[in-house]
Amino acid sequence: MVKIYAGFLIRLVAKIIDWLILFIILSPVYLIPFLITGNPAPENPPILSMIYMAAWFAILILYDIIFIKKYNATPGKMIMGIKVVKADKSKITWGNAILRWLIYKLGSGWWVLFLGALWIIWDKKKQGWHDKAAKTIVICTKKI
Repeated sequence: MVKIYAGFLIRLVAKIIDWLILFIILSPVYLIPFLITGNPAPENPPILSMIYMAAWFAILILYDIIFIKKYNATPGKMIMGIKVVKADKSKITWGNAILRWLIYKLGSGWWVLFLGALWIIWDKKKQGWHDKAAKTIVICTKKI
């Protein structure tokens, strides 16, 4: 079977789907202070704010890492019919998944003009910086 590398647009749509899913997941987290205090804009005790922020960040971080490690794709990627695989066909490790996430966060932000993600447009294997660092490629799983 010929590998068809997933390009920038299909990966962007998958990312937008993931953002929507995360918004739905995290919306209840935003309600926690209201549910606890009954006040829509409470002066949260520091410990509650820390717990709230830790839960929020844990969900954001673990979403990508766990789905890539366990299923080779986030739900957005699954919906779009693409998956992350190791370029050498070996299994994605926790280290690969974590490194890929870290480089994505560091190399795809506004502070580097989104170059880490935009690199997908010009690269012959459609790899972003995070893919290159983790030695992964993103391929289409559905026949086009």
